[in-house]
Amino acid sequence: LLLYVDGHNTSAEENLESVWIENKELACRLNLSLRTLQTYRERGILGFSVIERKIYYKISEIQALINSGLITTRNKKLQR
Repeated sequence: LLLYVDGHNTSAEENLESVWIENKELACRLNLSLRTLQTYRERGILGFSVIERKIYYKISEIQALINSGLITTRNKKLQR
């Protein structure tokens, strides 16, 4: 099940397992460049799926990587 983050309540922890975020949206929310995200993917740091030529990430995995310090960003949470 692919859910787009906009319009969904991502604050409930049980929903985070099934919520995905698109590449550009993630870059914007975390204040990272698209190239930085590509580097994370290439190094195997960041898991992802490609659907119709767009790259998606699980929000729960992104948040875990932020919490563990493997991804550095100014924004510590994926909230609007």
